[in-house]
Amino acid sequence: MATIDLGKIKLVWRGTYNNGTAYVVDDLVAYTDTGVLSTYICVANSTGNAPSSGGTAHASWNYVSQGQAAETNASIRTKVEAATDSNVFTDADHTKLNGIEASATADQTGSEILALINSSNISTSGTITDGKGNVRSIPKIDKSSAHTLVATDAGKAIRISTGGITVNESVMSAGDAVTIINNSGSNQTITQGSNVNLYNAADGTTGNRTLAGRGMATLYFVSDGDAYISGAGLS
Repeated sequence: MATIDLGKIKLVWRGTYNNGTAYVVDDLVAYTDTGVLSTYICVANSTGNAPSSGGTAHASWNYVSQGQAAETNASIRTKVEAATDSNVFTDADHTKLNGIEASATADQTGSEILALINSSNISTSGTITDGKGNVRSIPKIDKSSAHTLVATDAGKAIRISTGGITVNESVMSAGDAVTIINNSGSNQTITQGSNVNLYNAADGTTGNRTLAGRGMATLYFVSDGDAYISGAGLS
């Protein structure tokens, strides 16, 4: 008569695997392979055969529950960076940023920027403007009454119809230029203010000047009180 081993009617937990223990079918063990703890069931009597190696189960064993290696910062980062639209700052982004930082220079001074501009040609397909407007155009100011030059008039054309123009000291700076257009058929007076030398480029004389109807003249300042004037209809 056959003998029934009641201990084998169910699975038998044998604890942590021991290389010297003889295991039989349906024995369960726990075993750590390459740092991963898993549970195995014996499917063929086995002694001295580790349940798995390098993540592959031995022929005498099957996995019951295969563990997973603990995630490291590096493995988590790799998975996150590989995810679509993760919006994460990746190692590649970090490398690019380091490259930009390595190529960057210290904040440049005004003189350094000026020297760089002076050593290069500036080209553009668009419009170049400054505080006065398009550098290819001369901004126009219309005046319908007497006008005294102010600093913001520099680089502009003043079209005056009546009242004349007065030029005072310490308003313009060396290198400034102003164009005056007589927008009428009558003479307009360009008045030389106190401590100002308004040199007529035609004869070198100073003093007030008369700009005939529809005449045009330009003043060029060599200092804040000395300017040269020339033009059509000027006397």
